[in-house]
Amino acid sequence: MQKRELKFRYVLERNEELRLFDISLIDCEIESSNFEQFRQLTVFEGWSIIDILQYIEREDIHKEKLCEGDIVKWINNYGEENTGWIRYSKAIAGFNIVLIKGSYQPFYTGSVRNFSWGKLEKIGNVYGNPEMLEKAK
Repeated sequence: MQKRELKFRYVLERNEELRLFDISLIDCEIESSNFEQFRQLTVFEGWSIIDILQYIEREDIHKEKLCEGDIVKWINNYGEENTGWIRYSKAIAGFNIVLIKGSYQPFYTGSVRNFSWGKLEKIGNVYGNPEMLEKAK
């Protein structure tokens, strides 16, 4: 039987400073080289978990795995570019890309599964690069 891996990005905050940690669960067992450091920060050093973001089963054009909160550039088959971020949608029980710029409707939400006819390139994330969203608007 194939092992199932779930990968999450934890966003930690202390005194307005942020840290991002990737933690993997393989068959419900923690598999992460930085878990002890993560545990030390959250248990003993006063860092708070402010968000838990799930990786999606999709890679960008550079073969980098994509995660909720990632800011992406989407290039359609006509060469038109849009910028947006990945988020989970309860309405479709899946991940969406919220587009914030481009030749299509602003703030259009499209299913990640439907973006196979274009290219996605990760250019940042909403916690590490919030200024990218402001520039794109």
